[in-house]
Amino acid sequence: PQISKTASGFVIAYTTASSVTFVRTNDALGVLHTTQLASGDTYGAPSVATRDDEVAVVWSEASAGADRVRLARVSPTNVVTTMDVEVVSGTATAPHIARNGAAWVVVWSDARFGQAEVFLSRRTDAGAAIGEAERLTTTTPASVEPRVVRAADAFVVVHTEVDAGGSSVVLTSPCTVP
Repeated sequence: PQISKTASGFVIAYTTASSVTFVRTNDALGVLHTTQLASGDTYGAPSVATRDDEVAVVWSEASAGADRVRLARVSPTNVVTTMDVEVVSGTATAPHIARNGAAWVVVWSDARFGQAEVFLSRRTDAGAAIGEAERLTTTTPASVEPRVVRAADAFVVVHTEVDAGGSSVVLTSPCTVP
């Protein structure tokens, strides 16, 4: 499960074998709202980001024919808007999301070019893409488990590179927001 603080409580997102679920609580952790964001396919662990009481949840989805990175925006009144961030013919895993005042940023690992690489997508407040997804890594070791954090008006990405000799953590230069 993933948890994040909102202006008026907490939000939790988690996956089961066949669903992604969102829970909004008050500050005392009393459940205010629960909704299923997706069901019926195979899902990866979600990531949650907030701004005030606006919430975004991302997860990976393995369905027939393609893997997807999905984004659900949940309004303060729990209206859910779900959209694709990326649809790939390879394996898409481990999406992570962060927010600053100007944009949401989603990072994930996918193997569309044969081995796992890290990609980044900038999104508007409404969740629409700002330009094309950007490939952040082009290394020989597989690049997996990316994480993103806000740093002033930029984002910093960290990921793990894995090869036969083991693994190492790599920090990506800050990515600015248009």
